[in-house]
Amino acid sequence: MDVDPKPPRLATPHSCGNICTRPRACGHSCPVFCHPGPCPPCQVTRHMPCHCGSKVLSFKCSSVSPLAAERISCGNICDKKLSCGNHSCGNVCHPGPCTPCVEREVAKCYCGNVETDIACGGGEPLTCSVDGEEPWVGRFGCGNACERYQLPICVTTHC
Repeated sequence: MDVDPKPPRLATPHSCGNICTRPRACGHSCPVFCHPGPCPPCQVTRHMPCHCGSKVLSFKCSSVSPLAAERISCGNICDKKLSCGNHSCGNVCHPGPCTPCVEREVAKCYCGNVETDIACGGGEPLTCSVDGEEPWVGRFGCGNACERYQLPICVTTHC
């Protein structure tokens, strides 16, 4: 029996010969045989959705830091519905909320006498009507005293 056996020719010095399994910063364990020094970069493939959700992108785990993961963009137009509900985001796929809609539209007040330019999707839409007239959607209170002989009948008391 040899007191100091010779390791096999390709064995790593100071190795037990088992799989390393040390956890890495990414959470995956090292899959190579026991070795001295730091573990090699993680080669596990990660699948992550882009910010707009239109694509799932694949990356080597070692190439995606937590900070880089926040910047994963497919490069396409975001196309998410904006808060106005009428238009879509025209920016390139991006983290965080979309910019507000910049479109403007003409809207009537609750009493139906005043029209003004407001932000797209702005105001609180309420269906209003007066006997003998077509109903309209009021989106804001004009602040004027109502000059109609009959008060409009609205879903709310804004009229």
